[in-house]
Amino acid sequence: MTDPAVEALLAERVEKHGEVPVSSGDVLRWSEAHRETSARHWPDRTADWVAPPLMVTSLVRPLEWRPDRPGPPAHRGSGLHEQLKAVLGYPLGIAVGYELELHGLLREGDRVDAVERIASVAEEEPTRLGPGRRWVVENRCTVAGTDELVAIERFTMLGYDPARAPHHPTEPRPDPSEARPDPTEAGSDRSGSRNDQNQLRVEELEVTAVVIAMGASANRVWTPAHLDRDAARAAGVRDVFVDTSTQVGLLSGVACRAAGDDARPGRVVLRMWAPICPGDRLCMEARVADEQVDDVGVRWRSVDVRALVGGAVHSTLTARVAVAGPDGAVPWSLGADRWHP
Repeated sequence: MTDPAVEALLAERVEKHGEVPVSSGDVLRWSEAHRETSARHWPDRTADWVAPPLMVTSLVRPLEWRPDRPGPPAHRGSGLHEQLKAVLGYPLGIAVGYELELHGLLREGDRVDAVERIASVAEEEPTRLGPGRRWVVENRCTVAGTDELVAIERFTMLGYDPARAPHHPTEPRPDPSEARPDPTEAGSDRSGSRNDQNQLRVEELEVTAVVIAMGASANRVWTPAHLDRDAARAAGVRDVFVDTSTQVGLLSGVACRAAGDDARPGRVVLRMWAPICPGDRLCMEARVADEQVDDVGVRWRSVDVRALVGGAVHSTLTARVAVAGPDGAVPWSLGADRWHP
């Protein structure tokens, strides 16, 4: 990459200080929006609750309004992402992939800080949305006031110019060079209860505008395309659609339930192939792919999840999830010396 403006952005580091502390009310709202079933994350069901690990990055997102900060929000989403779009000349950008590594746990009153950077920028490529580039935005999150690592998230973004597309798409899709998963690959065994290895767990959700708005609000995602139909259509989508963080929360929850009792997520990787919109019946299929015990005695299960609408795969997620180990250790009690997601 030889563009000096791009090189300058790659060298930048932006410090972000979370304004929203962990609170029981926000945890309840997040758990409601993502159909969280673990009592561990419901403050009204257990005295020793912890925040759902997957809500960590919502705590870094700024307040949309404060009395000492009049006027419109200073920024929405990633400041570096928006700067890079402008430098590269792409009017639109969407998330096409996401990775989240989960480390420490959060409790009442904790705040989260982050350091943001552009990790990489690819060369321009043809896509069905028009010529575009992919880049990765990384946030390294710590408990405010400490160096305790909580999470590392990476968004894979696609910036593009629909005016230069070979046609005007009605929905974002992956570029033709990527293979879309075969919706017929899953087995026919279906279950809504807990699974053992290789058994398929299936959960379904009727997607409505309210479901989408609940998820976006719980994750503090205010991107217009997730809340306003006109903005979504301007981005090439037929209607508002489920945001990345909500997909991660919903699909990871199914993965944890498929892995076993009291499972703790360690790492999730999401790939998005087509938007999920109001009127869609979302079928989430999860299967434990394999299991291993690491060198410190933690039992890890890999879970593959597919999100289907009408039999077509719209997203896929792979989760690395910890369950009780051979020595009976509870994953939620493990410190940094034994927790290596």
